[in-house]
Amino acid sequence: MHKFDIYLATIYFHEQDGRSKNRPVVILNQGVTLEVAPITGTLTGNKYILQDWKEENLAKPSAVYLPIHEVDLKQDLRAISKSGDGIKIGSLTERDIQGLLNFLRKNKISC
Repeated sequence: MHKFDIYLATIYFHEQDGRSKNRPVVILNQGVTLEVAPITGTLTGNKYILQDWKEENLAKPSAVYLPIHEVDLKQDLRAISKSGDGIKIGSLTERDIQGLLNFLRKNKISC
């Protein structure tokens, strides 16, 4: 797993009593937990719209949105995959890496 890789992960919505949804995420930082930003097909609002979504192996036009989530490697990424390695979808292109970094700076988030 590397920074700016896209994986399928379980995202928990704490404001909704622990409900969760499996969705693509982009890895922003890796430590004991991963810091990830969720990816959605809803393109409106304060989001970074991925320019190269097809090359990144996403099924439809997609956008990265905030807030950043902490994801447990074993529980949230690997549990989705039978192999235990997580399901890698793709990686951001250089153009989308630069666009996402600009979006994060604009929103006063460092990664």
